[in-house]
Amino acid sequence: KLYFHRLYLPDNPDRSVIVRYPKILIGHNRPFKEISKDMGEWLREGNHGLYRNHIQRENTTEIGFLLLSTRAMDAGALADEMKEEFKFEVGLRWKVQDIGVKGNIPEKHKVHALSVEVQTEKKREHMRTISHFYNTRRADRSEYPNGVRFRFVKAVSECINRAEKAKVAKLRGKQKRFLELVQSTTCYDIEQLDYSPVEGEETLRQMVMNIMASDGKTPLFLNVDLNYLESGHVFQYGPSFRDEADRMVHTLLPYLRYHYPDINVDQYFNAECIERCHGLKVNPDSGLVEDTLAQDDDLSDDELLGFELDIMKEVTEDLTRPSMNSFLPYDDDDVSTMNTRDNNTLASPGPIRKRRKQNTPSPALATDINSQGSGRSLLTTQTLQTIDDRFEKIENTVETHQQDMTKKVDDILAKL
Repeated sequence: KLYFHRLYLPDNPDRSVIVRYPKILIGHNRPFKEISKDMGEWLREGNHGLYRNHIQRENTTEIGFLLLSTRAMDAGALADEMKEEFKFEVGLRWKVQDIGVKGNIPEKHKVHALSVEVQTEKKREHMRTISHFYNTRRADRSEYPNGVRFRFVKAVSECINRAEKAKVAKLRGKQKRFLELVQSTTCYDIEQLDYSPVEGEETLRQMVMNIMASDGKTPLFLNVDLNYLESGHVFQYGPSFRDEADRMVHTLLPYLRYHYPDINVDQYFNAECIERCHGLKVNPDSGLVEDTLAQDDDLSDDELLGFELDIMKEVTEDLTRPSMNSFLPYDDDDVSTMNTRDNNTLASPGPIRKRRKQNTPSPALATDINSQGSGRSLLTTQTLQTIDDRFEKIENTVETHQQDMTKKVDDILAKL
């Protein structure tokens, strides 16, 4: 308590599994990055972490989480944008959300999201502002910080009745499902994401977040941010647009050149990307990126490769899926369960369909047998003969049982 602010360790004998985030009040005359760098080896050996709190206040309170948030999002950059929008400090941290039950949360109930922290003294006022901003309305994405649209969900401890708790639990389940479905692709071509040399000119992030999917009404990307290794940028999108988004990530430069001709978009990409995209342009008719340097050849496939590659006629025929009635043989049940026979008679065993005896293989099979040699031919013929003999014995046995049963039924009817 002397050095740690708001530290609580439960009386648990197995303290190795306890993860706690205490707040440490430190007075220092060196930049925080230098201090954390000097402590890096000691932190790694002890499995510790040291993070700068977004809100430099003594007392902060967690008021809820952001639905549709992901771990790939830059929490620090997003918090700075929120501060400019709301005019007060906001803290964001990726963590497991509280479910309103004391003790360890079962693994199947754990849901991660960006938690929102504000100054404790103005908790109610700030929560009302954030809740009003991130509500269910559908506004232009440019109005949201970093162009990302969330929905604010209040913490369980802030719910005032049972209905609100049930609603929060439902939204928490949606967040878990969202994290299971979201897709991502990493791009290593971008140099500057949030930089613009001209004041008022759109940044690369804003241009990317304005790209629409092929349906013309759905934003293609959910988010784009620098990865935690700071080696590339992560593009996130929905599973329905996986192929489209993946193509867009790798042809982003020519696409932006076409749609933003007045902006020098090359300055946001590295030299390797610019060289790779040389000759790639957007076709105005199709809207797709094409390689204008690719040479068209009129040579046929057989002239190029020396093989006859024409598609066989049998393959190109219109194939229709056979129906069950036309493809499968008729199979009459021994006992009619749907009263398809004469309703005036007692249900009795139906006729047994005898399997057609086949002593010689089919023409297709005979061709295969002859091509393999006489040894294989003898073995295959003997095998088919054995199978036919067994089936004939089974059919004779079943037919005998059928006759016996029919006789018994006739005897019963005669007595009645």
